[in-house]
Amino acid sequence: MIIQLANGWTLTVDEGPEWLFFRLSKASADATLEPPLAAKIWDCAVHNGRHRLVFELDDQTMLTSYLVGQMVLLHKRAEIEGGVFRVCRLSEYAYTTLRIMKMADRFPNYRNREDAVMGHLPTN
Repeated sequence: MIIQLANGWTLTVDEGPEWLFFRLSKASADATLEPPLAAKIWDCAVHNGRHRLVFELDDQTMLTSYLVGQMVLLHKRAEIEGGVFRVCRLSEYAYTTLRIMKMADRFPNYRNREDAVMGHLPTN
């Protein structure tokens, strides 16, 4: 399923038996600066009755401090509800943003969706 998140943003949602997978894409250069990511993902999680979430970015989307803040909100919300929020396949450039912000421990960059689901920590 593809959700038009905000002007210039799409959120692709794939369902697994116990997990939801989200891929954020910036579709245009004039995209809204602050898409309502956390609210939309959480609404989808509640609607589907799943609190195990995996998030990824397309290769053209820059990880901004706003998006990191949205990830933190989702991580906390999932944890409160007994779920999990993980990230996978972030580019090295995007993951450097998490390292600089001292968030890499909270968000290990799993190699792919399967590793994220299984909790196989990346080796660096």
